[in-house]
Amino acid sequence: MVVVAIIGILAAIAIPNYFKFRQKGYEDMVVNDVRNAASLEEAYYASTGPYLPFGPATGPNVVTLSGNIKLRVSRNVTIEGVVNPDGSLTITGTHPGATSPISYSSTIGGVLH
Repeated sequence: MVVVAIIGILAAIAIPNYFKFRQKGYEDMVVNDVRNAASLEEAYYASTGPYLPFGPATGPNVVTLSGNIKLRVSRNVTIEGVVNPDGSLTITGTHPGATSPISYSSTIGGVLH
């Protein structure tokens, strides 16, 4: 009986940690996809001109931004790039297992949680 109680206590500790670990992994996957999209968009903007809107697209998928510029989207990640009226770019990514959307703004720079 003591062994069963110990196993129950260990399970009560391990299961919430496992779910937090998975959630962090999903959020990191979205951050990675948003950063990749931002890098592609900024390189395109620097060399060619205005930002390119795209999406929403849900992975696994490859999104063609323009010609041979392609963005690979991870499984179950939904990503969208919106060109704002002032010409700036906002990229938003989500995953069903993540707690909140991840965004990138070309006016602020960097990925925002």
